[in-house]
Formats: sequence, C-alpha cells, structure tokens
Amino acid sequence: TGVPQNIKTAFESALKVKNIDTAICALALRRVLEAICKDKGADGHNLETMIQNMVDKGILPAMFDDACWIVRQLGNSAAHGDNRTFSFRHIEQTIDFMQNIITYLYTLPVKIEELRKTIEAEKSTSHA
Repeated sequence: TGVPQNIKTAFESALKVKNIDTAICALALRRVLEAICKDKGADGHNLETMIQNMVDKGILPAMFDDACWIVRQLGNSAAHGDNRTFSFRHIEQTIDFMQNIITYLYTLPVKIEELRKTIEAEKSTSHA
C-alpha cells in the first residue's frame, strides 16, 4: 500500500533471487534503497550522502541510518565482486530492514490517513 511501482518491483525482484544468489539479492536491496532516496528527493552525490540527507531532513529516523549502512555495505561488496560469502541469515535480516523502511516511509502514512478519515467520518455521523 502506497509504495511506488518502481520500488515495489525492485524489492520483489530482490526477494525472488534471495534463494538463488545472496550476493545478487544484496545488490538488489541496495538498488531499492537508492530508488527510495531518489523518490524522496534526497540530495547527495552518492548513496551514503543521500541517506544522510534523508536523516538530516527527518524523512528517515536516525535509527534507520545503521540499517541503511548495512544495506549499502552489503550491496557495495556484492557490486564490487569482493571475495566474501553473504550468509542467508544476514540477507534475511537485511530484507527485514528494507521492509521496515518501506513500511515506515510509504505504507504507514497511507494506513494512518485511511484510519484517521474513517474515525473522523464515524464521529461526524454519530454526532449528526
């Protein structure tokens, strides 16, 4: 709910490859994070500065800064072909972080607004 199509598609693509190649999944999750930064109008010349800009503007709470750092680091390692293993557990946790970021930025505002309108409408009809 409320998630832009390009971000939804990119996130779903990351989920599809997690059981095939954890490095590609890490790279795809980094891509999702960058798409979110661009969608939210973050300023910066790289992903690190865009994330910091979103935290500075209050778009993302500071507690998500570390989660974004993890997504960025794993994605960078995957992109540069570093000789490392990406554990399934770490990828699962990273997916969870991204899901929470997406929920916070896109889904929660829509759901909160929908429920607020419903409650307001119920209040106005019960007072009529």
